[in-house]
Amino acid sequence: MSCRVLIVDDNKDAADMLDLLLQSLGYTTAVAYHGRAALDQLDFFQPRVILLDMNMPILNGYDTASAIRARADSWKFHIIALSAYDDPISIAKMTEVGCNARLTKPASTESLLALFP
Repeated sequence: MSCRVLIVDDNKDAADMLDLLLQSLGYTTAVAYHGRAALDQLDFFQPRVILLDMNMPILNGYDTASAIRARADSWKFHIIALSAYDDPISIAKMTEVGCNARLTKPASTESLLALFP
């Protein structure tokens, strides 16, 4: 696989486990533990897919997705929201800020990979 995946989650154990899983499946990965770190990695790492936790300190997933979508090259990024939030208001907000898809945590590997472009 040549797909580059940026994992953004403040839960370091969860992020690192997902990182190892995706690497074992052949994906090229990078991890950021908050939204600001994710934004810093966009130009350097150039991910195709961004797995984005919505509830994080420093810069939450909603603000991170909005900042990504404000970029001129935002079309390059496929943002998948990974969140424990599954209420209608949160789901609508994920769509509003530009997430292409969403999954409720915990998500199966098959469900996650099915959302990759």
